Amino acid sequence: MINKLIILLSLLTVLISCGGGGSGSSSSSSSSTPTQNTETPQSNPLKEVDLLSPNGDSIQTSIAYTKDDQLEGLQNVQDSEFAENEGKLFFYLNDSARTFWMPNTYFNLDIIYLDEEMKIIDIVWNMPHYTGDNNEDIPRAPTITSRHVLEMKAGSPISSSLEVGDTLKWNSTLTLDETESQIAERLGNE
Repeated sequence: MINKLIILLSLLTVLISCGGGGSGSSSSSSSSTPTQNTETPQSNPLKEVDLLSPNGDSIQTSIAYTKDDQLEGLQNVQDSEFAENEGKLFFYLNDSARTFWMPNTYFNLDIIYLDEEMKIIDIVWNMPHYTGDNNEDIPRAPTITSRHVLEMKAGSPISSSLEVGDTLKWNSTLTLDETESQIAERLGNE
């Protein structure tokens, strides 16, 4: 009996040290955590979200909600470092007129303007990239009032399938409302 207990404790120790018993990114989710979908948990739901197109295509999206992250955007990201199924979501807490520009970018973008429910309200297709930072030469998208803005690689199969009026599904361990509340709390503490 003692030998079985020692073996069991040894196995448990190995599992814990390998990450089997810790939090982090595992394929299962605790049932006590409110979720919208537990199939694709993110390591940090305030930094990553899986957005689903109406066709069910997955957009692996990083979230930019701090001023620094939003100013950085996709600057200095090389074409080979950003897949066609990736996106950058500029997450805001209110609707406002938004102007996007493209300093130090290396590939063209489709800029997708969203309302508070992730419904597409406008799209600027194939916004030209600009590898410099000379202010007067930097391409700028038209000013459009929106809540959030999603940038995707121009002409990608997923972005090309999107239309004004489509709604992107928020697929995360936090709901869209929970994400907004936690971001508001974090921004209020900065």
